[in-house]
Amino acid sequence: MDFCWGERFFEWCGASYPMPRERERENIPIWFLLACAIQMKLHRTAAFHQLDYILRSGSILTRMRFNVGLKGGGFNEKNKKKREIAIDPDTARKFFTDTEASGVEHWYNTDVQGWLRRHRGYSDKEGIFILDPTLIPLPDNPNYKEAALLPLDQEGRYVDVKKPTPAERKRFRYTRAYRLTLLLHYSRQDDYFLFAGGHLGPGDESGLKRGEELVDQFVSEMGKGVIKLLIMDKEYIDGVMITRFKKQYGIDSLVPLKSNMHAVAGCFGDFTNREGELDEIR
Repeated sequence: MDFCWGERFFEWCGASYPMPRERERENIPIWFLLACAIQMKLHRTAAFHQLDYILRSGSILTRMRFNVGLKGGGFNEKNKKKREIAIDPDTARKFFTDTEASGVEHWYNTDVQGWLRRHRGYSDKEGIFILDPTLIPLPDNPNYKEAALLPLDQEGRYVDVKKPTPAERKRFRYTRAYRLTLLLHYSRQDDYFLFAGGHLGPGDESGLKRGEELVDQFVSEMGKGVIKLLIMDKEYIDGVMITRFKKQYGIDSLVPLKSNMHAVAGCFGDFTNREGELDEIR
């Protein structure tokens, strides 16, 4: 949080965030709403009613170096009753629920990545990235829009219903799920992950297609040479995609496989680079 203040991140966000409403109706500064959302994430909560506690906790605010004194009726001076915190928690909730998810996703995958690049977020010379798909099981509630019903086991793993084992037949059930596809930057030197892009969609959508789109979008925004090695799940074993990444972007691909798997056999065809040498598949 201190870094964000020092680099004027919230000021930048206020001008670039995909507003859910017209800017002339902006009664509460966007930078403050985003700061509240980040504070909640840092304290591992998605419940906006916890915002009351976070913004009044002296120990938290001292540690995070983030505080806003009360201004009578709040930012917009419309409240006649005395406030406990600078905004009502429901105000923040409505602002973020009104924002189009696709707009926030595009903003993070493009504008925010550009901001991170300008602040040396991708200065690691090894250029190691990870393409990671994850299924997110959900409660049986139709209000989860665009969620797909998938056969998942008790650990949330997909079960191939065409050839399930007897044990799998007993354990799986159809569950609502989303698919989260993430592009992560990993630094071995400093041991950290940086979220370089992501997409949340129906559980039955093509992870291969979304993963390819994330890489294309990142290279389009950041340029070639940032991603040098792409570590991928076996779901992304696709000769056409891996060949194109190598030829167009110079990206080497790594697909960890078990010793008894033959997933790459006959998959790549003539998998060669511009010099005609066999690309390295580790």
